[in-house]
Amino acid sequence: MPQPYHPPSTLHSEIRAMHDWIHLERPSQRLRFTLDLLSHDILKEGLRYLRTLIANGIARDISLYSLWRSRIMPLDERQQGFAYAGWSWHPPQEECIARLDREAVMTFLIVDVTVYDSIMDSVRRWERETRPRDDIWHFDHEEEVWRNEEGEEMETAWDEM
Repeated sequence: MPQPYHPPSTLHSEIRAMHDWIHLERPSQRLRFTLDLLSHDILKEGLRYLRTLIANGIARDISLYSLWRSRIMPLDERQQGFAYAGWSWHPPQEECIARLDREAVMTFLIVDVTVYDSIMDSVRRWERETRPRDDIWHFDHEEEVWRNEEGEEMETAWDEM
């Protein structure tokens, strides 16, 4: 079936609007009205892209969780008590999305983008947890020195003078 013609500027602005809608920093500002303005083809492309982001996010989340889990000391039972409820979600086959009508695509986009937001929150949390602790420095206001998580002082150029 031939694809409808979209002038390049319209096509570019629709793709941009879809991308911006998916990657909104404040999910509460994501409006369904934006989807109503986009063509069915752009909505389907957005759903494909979003499902790929979800699959990649889950893979990243699982790998970061595994990294975090491997760093837990064997005696620290409290941290081992945290459970990960993961699932496998692969991008759909091309023909699955191609058969969806406009309303179904919009419904999946709205649901999937919520899943994507949750996954990315989890990924960001695991990224913070798996960051080397030496890289996290806090300023000790009483002694006026920078310390890492282990309490070691940061060496500065002033120390050598």
